[in-house]
Amino acid sequence: MRFSMVCNGLIVCFLFCSVLSAQTATESALTSPPQAVEPQFPILEDSTDLTESQATSAADAPLSDASQTAQDNGNSSSGGNGNGSGGGSGTTSGSAAAPAASGYVFPHVKHYWLESVVGYRAAAGAVFGASWNTWVSGVPSEWDSGAKGWSQRLGVVLMDNTINQTTLVLLSSAMHQDPKYYRCDCVGVWPRTRHALKMTITARKRNGDATFTANKLIAPFSGPLVSRNTVFPSRFGSWDALRGGIFYTMGTVSWNLIREFIWKSPQW
Repeated sequence: MRFSMVCNGLIVCFLFCSVLSAQTATESALTSPPQAVEPQFPILEDSTDLTESQATSAADAPLSDASQTAQDNGNSSSGGNGNGSGGGSGTTSGSAAAPAASGYVFPHVKHYWLESVVGYRAAAGAVFGASWNTWVSGVPSEWDSGAKGWSQRLGVVLMDNTINQTTLVLLSSAMHQDPKYYRCDCVGVWPRTRHALKMTITARKRNGDATFTANKLIAPFSGPLVSRNTVFPSRFGSWDALRGGIFYTMGTVSWNLIREFIWKSPQW
């Protein structure tokens, strides 16, 4: 009887302890904070290799296209540029016209103006014109044949020449022409004479080629047109300027012959 009671008591104590331990474990599980679970990533060795291979192939694709394009361009350049450039350059070089005057340099118009207005040509022409009009032609007759009349005629000749040369320089500059006189490279009296006469109505372009110019036909009449209507006696007018322009052109022809055969103009 006592033995059975002891056994029952032990069993009850064992069950009670089991229940308490289970309850404690449950409460501890409920009350304890959840622990962070580290994510487990799979090993990406194979996938990394695959990604690298994809990246490599993606990078190689534009390079391949670029290299192909460069190769195509190279082929087209070698075929087109090589043939085209070689042929084009040869054709251009062959068809380009060389300057007519070797070593020709287009002068500055200021140099020509100074040479023609205040140079030896202007001085010699003024002295000759004043002397001719004073002691040969006597024009104008209202002016005496002494020093005063000579100085008046000298001033008129200088005035005409200054206006003529200024007009010629302005027209030539506007048309990009060189009105300066150049000796002929030819040999013989007649070829050189023909060249001197031709230089009365011709000028040079920027490349040195000779060209017809109306400037040398217009300019000689501009000075007399002003002087005959201003400083000359009142009986003179525009029709007298026509005669003065003709005489000035004849003087230019004579001066060209002198420069061609006798006097070489110094270069500025």
